Amino acid sequence: METYQIESVNDLTGTRITSSKPLSVFSGSDCANVPQDINYCDHLVEQVPPTVTWGSKFLVASLEGRYSGERIRVLSARAASVTVNCNTNVSVSEFQLQSGGRFREFELLIESFCCIESTSPVLVAQYAYGGESDGIGDPFMMIIPPIEQFTNNYLVESFANFSSNYVTICLNGFGAKFTGTDGFTCND
Repeated sequence: METYQIESVNDLTGTRITSSKPLSVFSGSDCANVPQDINYCDHLVEQVPPTVTWGSKFLVASLEGRYSGERIRVLSARAASVTVNCNTNVSVSEFQLQSGGRFREFELLIESFCCIESTSPVLVAQYAYGGESDGIGDPFMMIIPPIEQFTNNYLVESFANFSSNYVTICLNGFGAKFTGTDGFTCND
């Protein structure tokens, strides 16, 4: 097994990586301020899914317990037209990504959820703001799976030593029902 690391002072978003053999790609930063003018940086890292698994429809929701909103980044595999429909106002509702490797960001307001639809495969990442923005915690990054990869059975892992643990559940479609192991139920 071999590893290769690329480091840059510039944003590497949109860098295309191809290989003649299967590989795994991780992306992140050792000390990212999210957004750049908010203090309390932290290590961000996520495994980047292969472009063949990217999707065209996503649901994103603001994070419970955070009071400053989040940043959403949409990255294209090729030229795409993207529409964002939210239950609250967002800074953008429709935009074009002219070619592969292009991205656009927008702010997700607190108590918001949005549906993101694209004419071509995209990758969506959600970034929590740094602690200076709301005093709650450090920034982090998470890849949002496309609706095409939703299933009806999940096993949640969390840590016992935190004062609060959260799970965000996005139901796709009218009449969908959720039941937790503690008997909690939620209908779409």
